[in-house]
Amino acid sequence: MKKQGSTLLVILFMLTVITLWATNVWRETAFLIDMSCAKQTYEKQFRLTEALLNYGIAATKILHKRWDHDPSSYQPTQCKFSQWPPQKDKKGSKDKYGGVIDILKKDKEITVFAHLLKGQKKLFSLRSTLSSVDKKEHIKEGYSEPLLIMKDWAIDA
Repeated sequence: MKKQGSTLLVILFMLTVITLWATNVWRETAFLIDMSCAKQTYEKQFRLTEALLNYGIAATKILHKRWDHDPSSYQPTQCKFSQWPPQKDKKGSKDKYGGVIDILKKDKEITVFAHLLKGQKKLFSLRSTLSSVDKKEHIKEGYSEPLLIMKDWAIDA
């Protein structure tokens, strides 16, 4: 009887150790999967917002030409997109994002804000400040169009 009881205790102890080890492996695996999904979501939102910012910079170049010819035509500009990126709706697509681009001018600097939205919630924001070059310096270099130089670029909280 003593041998059967001690064998049973050893088996229970081994099962406990195996169960604890399996639980630990399961937790680590779940954590790594969660981290991977979070990274993928962050990367997707960053790339979509970056594309929105690039669109805003392209629009700024067009607006800057107008503002350069007629400074009184300046007004803060906002572009809203109900769907970003603009594409045909895919069936079963859960991720429907919107976007907002704000363009503000102050002296010789133009700041472009890009906000990625889901519903009314702001998910991600990027900002870029563009600086315009003086016409005199600009003409010396041989450029015919107004020149904008990216001064800084940042992720907004």
